Amino acid sequence: MKISVDFGAVAGDGYFGTKIFAVNFREAVRRYDKKNQYIFYDFASVKPGLLWSTLGLSLAEWKNQPDFFLALNQAIPLYVSGKIVSFCHGLSYFFFPNCYSLKDRWRLKTQFSQMISRSGLIVVSSKKVKEELKKIARDKFRKFVPIAVIPFGVPFDVLEFREIREIKERFFLIVAKNQPIKNINFSIRAFLKLRKINRFKNYFLFVVTDMVTDLIKDPNVKYFTCLQRKELINLYSQTQALLTASFYESFNFPILEALAFGKAVVGLQSAVIPEFYPYVYVARNENEFLNHLKSLKFRSNEKTTEKVKREFNWQRYLSKLLGQVDSFLVYFSKSS
Repeated sequence: MKISVDFGAVAGDGYFGTKIFAVNFREAVRRYDKKNQYIFYDFASVKPGLLWSTLGLSLAEWKNQPDFFLALNQAIPLYVSGKIVSFCHGLSYFFFPNCYSLKDRWRLKTQFSQMISRSGLIVVSSKKVKEELKKIARDKFRKFVPIAVIPFGVPFDVLEFREIREIKERFFLIVAKNQPIKNINFSIRAFLKLRKINRFKNYFLFVVTDMVTDLIKDPNVKYFTCLQRKELINLYSQTQALLTASFYESFNFPILEALAFGKAVVGLQSAVIPEFYPYVYVARNENEFLNHLKSLKFRSNEKTTEKVKREFNWQRYLSKLLGQVDSFLVYFSKSS
């Protein structure tokens, strides 16, 4: 099969979920699929760049004529040569519209409408998103679309990280963009309450984010806004625990990256997908969140770490995805 891939997400600054997914998907293809031909569309290879997601990709599709188009970044160009497989990275803009600008809400809902109306298959990273997607598609669009649940794998750079540099401070870690949906101040407040307990008075909180506007300032909270990926992974390797309190998550890569190092994760239920429940201290409110922090033992469980790496891996992801694509082809050949 000839498969084209929207690889535009890698052009964004810094690291975020969609970009981590795209980078690791391409690496998984390179390592594990020698059978199919892939065309990765990025800003360097597709012109014109001004209308890249519509005109540029459409022209590339017309030229290459692939069998499948993988919409990794949710957006679908005006013209697509083959069958469309879309990847839905969450629906928070439906449930928490006030966390997004009018422009972003319009863009995301327009992409969603295109995804529902034009995709033959939609891939999501959690059964939570599947149920949300089914309900919205049924209630708002009166349409059924096949949905495949395939959780992402532990990023390759986390699995292969060897350059550990010792950090003297004992610290908790938050990794999140400074967006309202991420609810960062919730975790900061919980940490500051925890630090009043004698056992934790010498601990710090490291917050890896893109900007510090409106975040709580305290001498024991250290912000990192320009961290390289290797430096972030080094923090994962040495933190006491990862804290996460988003109002909504469709996957949450920082959880998986911390778990891959055997680190404890404390998260609000809204920030933790069901697939992570067996491995995470899940809290329903602030009191439970703080109680989980108080009870942490900080002991790494190697059996759990190995189980996480087996359950969430990119070879398994690609195998399941290609299995879905093969089934897709069989279905269309029978119906045509």
